[in-house]
Amino acid sequence: SSPPACGWSSLLREHRSRLNKYAVGPLQLIWLQRWYYLLHLVRGGYNAMMLDADIVLYYDIYPFLKRDFANHTLLCLHDATAGYAHVNGGVWYVQNAAPGGAVEHMLTEFRRRTLRLLDPDVPVIRYDGSYPQKRGMPADRLLDDQWVISNVLLSAVAGFEATIYSSAGIDTNNFKRLPRSVWTVSDRFPRTPPELGRYRSAYLSRYGMREAVLKHNGTSETIAQADDRAGAAVAFAAESDRAVVRVPAELLDEAHDDKAARASHGRRTRIGPSGGRTAAAYWGARPPPAVLIHFVCSAWPGFGGRLAAMQLWGKWYARDISTQLSFQLAAPYAPPIRMHGSATAGAGARKRATPQYGVHEWLRVCALACGYGLCPARRAQPTDVRAGRGVVEPCGSWLHLHMHEAKHVQVWAKRQSAENLKGEALLARLRTHANSAAMVPAALVAAVEPAVSTHPEALVALRYPVRAAGRAEYQLWVHLLHTAAMLTARRPVMPLAFCSPPGAGDFSEDGRCIWVVHSVSPTNSSWCLMRPMSPCLGRVALPTVLAAVADDHKAVVRIPRLSLKNGQPDLVGFAKVLGSAEAKAKQLLLLDASALTNMDELTNLLGSSKGW
Repeated sequence: SSPPACGWSSLLREHRSRLNKYAVGPLQLIWLQRWYYLLHLVRGGYNAMMLDADIVLYYDIYPFLKRDFANHTLLCLHDATAGYAHVNGGVWYVQNAAPGGAVEHMLTEFRRRTLRLLDPDVPVIRYDGSYPQKRGMPADRLLDDQWVISNVLLSAVAGFEATIYSSAGIDTNNFKRLPRSVWTVSDRFPRTPPELGRYRSAYLSRYGMREAVLKHNGTSETIAQADDRAGAAVAFAAESDRAVVRVPAELLDEAHDDKAARASHGRRTRIGPSGGRTAAAYWGARPPPAVLIHFVCSAWPGFGGRLAAMQLWGKWYARDISTQLSFQLAAPYAPPIRMHGSATAGAGARKRATPQYGVHEWLRVCALACGYGLCPARRAQPTDVRAGRGVVEPCGSWLHLHMHEAKHVQVWAKRQSAENLKGEALLARLRTHANSAAMVPAALVAAVEPAVSTHPEALVALRYPVRAAGRAEYQLWVHLLHTAAMLTARRPVMPLAFCSPPGAGDFSEDGRCIWVVHSVSPTNSSWCLMRPMSPCLGRVALPTVLAAVADDHKAVVRIPRLSLKNGQPDLVGFAKVLGSAEAKAKQLLLLDASALTNMDELTNLLGSSKGW
């Protein structure tokens, strides 16, 4: 029989009012509906795989599933933060499920529980006093897909309908009847698949598994969570698996397993792949040490972190994501406008208007004004005007609220009776207004003009990696790039820094705030990169963009030591250094800061306002 052509859900149309009562938004609805789709596929006799969008596959996963996990009906990911059953919704694979069997019944129960809440004849369940922040509000947790599947799986193992952690007065009364854990550690410790990389033997020769046996209608089906260590067929987030299954020492291969790795395996620490949480520094190794990575751990700080991490790997397919979602829902997941082309793909894709303005237009119009003045993310207050620097609108709203939309520019144009202006003429008018509102001195405006890039996707980066004693010192180099971006209207590229030894400060490879970037050419070296905050995603560029810039599109400027003028950075002098006819049209401006010998000489150049 031919595979199903497509599927859709009527859940929103039939239950819109009830979903609104439980505060189920568009994203939560997608998470909810996917389980219904999975159930229909399993009932249709298909083997089905369900993946989150923040999943990266490094190998063809099916040979591993059919060989290493051939005897398991269901494979999912462990998540220490997700309910009693500790299951993550990001990866679920169902194979050879018995018709009417235990796995199909579990998915049917998910559907029954959630639809029961959406029945308009059933009273709305509300939070009780155990959740004081939301007491009396509809218990939206009851329609959170991971919370529901955790309780459904708990019930399947316990043998009766169980509910726990509801904060809504519906928990199972007798906790002693519940199993201590949904999962048991398997007494089998398979060998790491030979195809996978070992990263200089840091990944162990064997891995552990958590298993559970589900029974229903006379059927018995085994489900598994492969541990995220030692070459298991899946590897996933640091936040998801706080304590890994410990492999007995006598089973490890002394000839091939790193001694330190064997000694530390299974501890609750963040020391690398051999114990505790996953260290992402190993994920980029070649050959890859894992078949699959779930980037939920990179959500810190903020949701956008995982997108930036996947962009570093070249694995965030924003165009595909935005094609499937509405523009409003897709916008946070897209890279900056004009960095990825049209948001539509394929003959059947829905047509969607591409925003007229993006990060590069903002830089050309507002960079100087917001760097010199103030562009807060809120309505201006009288106290905001200080030290001769004014508040700039609409640049602030454009920056902080909806950079992917042009509405703030359009509203401003209407208020200025400039609706007839379009394109560059409108941007030029707004640039003049912004510089005036920010009270930018005329001498600085004149000095900046020759330095402003004419390239539509202009970048500015440091020519060499920096040595930073910690995050605060690293931020000074970021501030230098922001100042250069302010004066040249170029998008700054996050700087690379020399890594400290493991465990030695903020910039060690296992640092909480650090990504490790491996250089393939010209040298096989590792550099450390501080993770940008989510609001910075798209506004700053990641170092991987530099690989696409041809040599003849690069210009180098040597930064001299500049003294303060009247106690302030000499921005006019700095702008003159950055301005040249050759650099103006180049896409990438590289700053050679080797002449700076101490932090005082660096701070003398920092002219953009804090938080710019």
